[in-house]
Amino acid sequence: MMEKIDILNSVVSMLVTDGKLQPQESEFLRRLCRRLKVPEEKLEAAFEKFAKGEAYVYLPQEDDEKKQLVNYLIEAVVADGKIAPQERQLLKAVATRLEVSQDHFEDMLNILLKRTVPEAEA
Repeated sequence: MMEKIDILNSVVSMLVTDGKLQPQESEFLRRLCRRLKVPEEKLEAAFEKFAKGEAYVYLPQEDDEKKQLVNYLIEAVVADGKIAPQERQLLKAVATRLEVSQDHFEDMLNILLKRTVPEAEA
């Protein structure tokens, strides 16, 4: 069963893949903590894990958890209105590993990216 901390660690690992954390991505992480009811201190711990080379992307077994995690990861990487090549590559690899169809992955990516772009331009 996927734990909230697994979601948080996975999202942090995804976002710092490109070596930078945009302000919109930081804000997304704070909102995610509130949504998951995880104290923001856990966010610091996730960054520390990454800095120590202990970061990971959790791979759930249940289909609904797989789609939920991919959705969180996509929401995270599109938070700044664009996707770094490293983020896209890792995201696609995770979706493939979780057996999420490429069509479903691309649909989710396009929907969330379209929803995010106006916010980024505002």
